Amino acid sequence: MKTSDAKFSIKLKKILLILVFFLAYENLYAEEWIGSCEENYPPYNYIENGIPIGLDTEIVQHVMNKIGKKLIIKPTIWSNVYSNLLENKVDLAWQFIGSEERKKIFFLVGPIRYGLDVILVRKSSNVSNWTSLNDFSGLKAGVIKGYKYHHEFDTANNFKKKEFPNVQAQLEALLSNKVDFIIGDFNVLKYIIKKNNFYEKIKFLPTSIKKIPRFIAFSSKNKEKSILFEHYLQEFLSSQEYSDLLEKYEKMNR
Repeated sequence: MKTSDAKFSIKLKKILLILVFFLAYENLYAEEWIGSCEENYPPYNYIENGIPIGLDTEIVQHVMNKIGKKLIIKPTIWSNVYSNLLENKVDLAWQFIGSEERKKIFFLVGPIRYGLDVILVRKSSNVSNWTSLNDFSGLKAGVIKGYKYHHEFDTANNFKKKEFPNVQAQLEALLSNKVDFIIGDFNVLKYIIKKNNFYEKIKFLPTSIKKIPRFIAFSSKNKEKSILFEHYLQEFLSSQEYSDLLEKYEKMNR
């Protein structure tokens, strides 16, 4: 009887292992992967003629083409991008900074590029530059809900922070005196300012914060997909296609 039970137990374990392998295989090789990105974040992610485009979106799409899988893109506000990935409602999302907090909860792949964070004020502001965040004491900063900038800024408590859903709302708040300064990616701010002809109303402070690497993040259940994506991403990053793509968007945003 004991021998029979042992054989049954071994057989059951084998069946369970096969089932686990099958589920992992099915997840990895699913015909469609679901991705998400911030909906109005040019030149990296935006909609043109109903189609998601932008530098980061095109990088992801190029890699997915190499993998041979269809990518379903769900653009939304950043706080939703983050929560959807956290709750495993999407397989991957872009673009993330490589903070220690996010490395613990997501599988980060990349970096795909570097972003330069800068500070922007109204033309009439008495602030002309800064040497430390103490220079902003008593002021109010406009930030994007759910964003991580860098540790020193995120933990600073000598100025207030007001959250906004996207960069357009953040800029409009600055122009309407709801905040004293905003922080954001140089290329995104430049693109939106140029499009809306805001140059006469605002000024970039000369001192930037720093260049920060940007990553693709995979949800906690998608380790296998992140490994596969990383392999094809590294091939793409060393290709002429990638260089041409960077040049294309640099020309667009001059």
